[in-house]
Amino acid sequence: MSAESNPVRVIELWMVGGREIMERVGPLLAVIRGTVGTDPDLAAQWEVNEVQRRTANRALADLLAGRDALRRGLAVEDAADLAFLIVSAENYILATNTLGWTTERWQHTTAAQLIAALLDVRYLPSSLHIHQPEHALDD
Repeated sequence: MSAESNPVRVIELWMVGGREIMERVGPLLAVIRGTVGTDPDLAAQWEVNEVQRRTANRALADLLAGRDALRRGLAVEDAADLAFLIVSAENYILATNTLGWTTERWQHTTAAQLIAALLDVRYLPSSLHIHQPEHALDD
């Protein structure tokens, strides 16, 4: 993936790996997430998983920033936070369990969300072309 120059393809490849991971650990994460308030050991494991996911999503943001592909005005830290939110275990569980989506549908939809949220307009496929305000992240 680090050799891939196209940022859209970087995200697509990232989500192939994300789907493979979620297919393996998603059911377990659903159980752990459901017991966080009642089992201190599982709560600690959830925290470890969250730190690992934040680190991984920072790596994605760094890959995109290294290609000068982040949306104008989007800091690397903000990109990492957005990726963390979009590719959350909770969203995977909701999509595949509650909504009944296939893991492939989750993968492709999540990739499209990442592309729209993170990438500069020059990289957006025409079907995702959205207006990016000059100061979108200003409070």
